[in-house]
Amino acid sequence: LSSNGMPVTVRDSGGNIWTVWHTGTTGSRDICIGKLMLEAESFSNITQIRDNTTDQCNPVIAVDSDDKLYVAWQDNRRGNWDIYISTSSDWSVETRITDSNDQINPAIVIDSSNNVYVVWEDDRNDNQDIYIATSNNSFVSKTVSQITSDTSDQSEPAIATDSVNTIYVVWTDTRNGGKNDIYGAAS
Repeated sequence: LSSNGMPVTVRDSGGNIWTVWHTGTTGSRDICIGKLMLEAESFSNITQIRDNTTDQCNPVIAVDSDDKLYVAWQDNRRGNWDIYISTSSDWSVETRITDSNDQINPAIVIDSSNNVYVVWEDDRNDNQDIYIATSNNSFVSKTVSQITSDTSDQSEPAIATDSVNTIYVVWTDTRNGGKNDIYGAAS
């Protein structure tokens, strides 16, 4: 049974709403994007960003000050989950941000200087930790940093920026006896 899910949205400077979601059956989902123009009643320009026989899901979206869209998602084309990103400059060009074992649940933000930050949960250390990648050139190059290193699981990251480009990351954390707490860090 094919279905659509996990929609997320962003608004560009012209007031248009962009929505990205995954579509298809689990195991072979693809990523789509659509545009709801200012004062329109339905989406137009629906584009399938990824059309692959493997599974892509959990997309996130952000827009920079030049109205360039960035979409990141988790993708298992290599047999494990990686985080990929593509931009509206050319949806057919995609970059793999991660290169380890399973990385899932991306979140994205762009600061006022158009630096892009993507966070995710990562199991390369045999438990879930939070990592972040930063780029100022559409991930042609990037810096990857580990945010958490506790032996318990940290998962479900979220990210935001403020007016002076401080980056805030929060996550669910089980270090206090297995119960879920919310932890955070700032740049």
